Amino acid sequence: MFRMRFGRLIVLVAALLVSSPVAVAAASAACPDTVTSAGFLDLGGLDAATVDSIDCIAHYGITSGVGPSIYQPAGVVSRWQMALFLIRTAQGLRIPLPDGTSTVFSDLAGLAADTQRAINQLAQLGITAGTAPGQFSPFADVPRWQMALFMMRLLAKVGVILPDGAFQGFTDLGGLSAEALKAVNQARQLGIAAGTSSTTFDPQGLVKRGDMAAFLARALNVGGARHVRLALTLSTSTAPVHGAAVATVVATKPNGQPYPGLLIDLFSTQGLAADGTCLLDIDAALNGGDAGTSVDCKIDAADPLTNSDGKVSVGLAHSTTAETDTIWAWTGVVGQAFDADLVADRVSATLLWTATADGLVLSPEQDLAFGRPVSVAAQLTGAALSGQTVRFAVVRSGATLFTFSVATNSFGTATLTYTGPADPTASDDLPVLDAVVAFWDRNGNGVDDGAAEFGAETAVKWDEAP
Repeated sequence: MFRMRFGRLIVLVAALLVSSPVAVAAASAACPDTVTSAGFLDLGGLDAATVDSIDCIAHYGITSGVGPSIYQPAGVVSRWQMALFLIRTAQGLRIPLPDGTSTVFSDLAGLAADTQRAINQLAQLGITAGTAPGQFSPFADVPRWQMALFMMRLLAKVGVILPDGAFQGFTDLGGLSAEALKAVNQARQLGIAAGTSSTTFDPQGLVKRGDMAAFLARALNVGGARHVRLALTLSTSTAPVHGAAVATVVATKPNGQPYPGLLIDLFSTQGLAADGTCLLDIDAALNGGDAGTSVDCKIDAADPLTNSDGKVSVGLAHSTTAETDTIWAWTGVVGQAFDADLVADRVSATLLWTATADGLVLSPEQDLAFGRPVSVAAQLTGAALSGQTVRFAVVRSGATLFTFSVATNSFGTATLTYTGPADPTASDDLPVLDAVVAFWDRNGNGVDDGAAEFGAETAVKWDEAP
């Protein structure tokens, strides 16, 4: 049994953040270094953490900027923009969203349909009640106290256990409602907003788009958002031992777009260790190696990278042992070792390796008189032997006389019968030697595909009758 289910890590993260008012760094579980630049060209002069935050919320599909390659970090966030930011963040946090078709606000005319829907969804979720009965004031600017209030209500929807909102040293919060006052203190306790100084929060200050990105990126991390969504499919759920299968991993961003350039580690196991760490199946192989990709059960630079479609494919193989394996695929930071208690970005699928033939034996060499019939038996060994195809070939003097396919009976036996050459003359002729070659044509294509299609050879010598 694993030590702790990952779902409880959200609470753990929040608890750790409560103990310190220091803001969450941009590089985090929700916004790791693998998140690439969004390509905005107007971020000069911003600190690295803010740039990383902007790249992160673009990765989640929370923003696409205000124009081609333009984010406008110094722009002030209006309430309609805040609604879009929050609903898209809710999607990144996997909060089930209402349909947004009903509204209690009468001042949304002229807004785009997706903006109206986002505002209605916020109201349906209980994150906003508007500025007055029937009024949302979509074009009003967002002050910092409103941002804190919206954020705390959003995180509560995720299931984050919010801190107590005790006094955090801000002395400029006079005039705020009790709920807003608590939300500001909670925002600092969670590391989402540290204030403009150790004693000031500037609650009436307007939220700028650069600051908004930082707040949202930190909220994503506190809420347990994942920067990647992994899917694992196998080419088959059942494969014969000595056979092969293919595992395909698809990585997408939270907005559904492909996630290229991501390191994916895969391994095959019969069961994880009791502490949730990796145990390789010694009978399995991935891409011709052992049961893991690159350095076993660690993220390293030699692990396969997702392509432009966000995909990685790995070949699976197995020994003659019939058993069920679990194939795991996961990602993390370089150097990280697999631990199911700590790795969130992981998927698995099971593959049943079924017993099958493991060898082929032919009749021993035979000496027969010219013109007599001969039977050569091919016997498959192992399991699941009935109804398999054995391909025979008879070779004489370097030339193939004929080939023939025979299905095995219930005992795994396939028999070829043919007649030997006629006696050339009445005198004492030299013997004629036939080589009889057979292989298990497991895929029925009539071609010997190598070591997996076990083969054998015997001989028949034809001579004068005794």
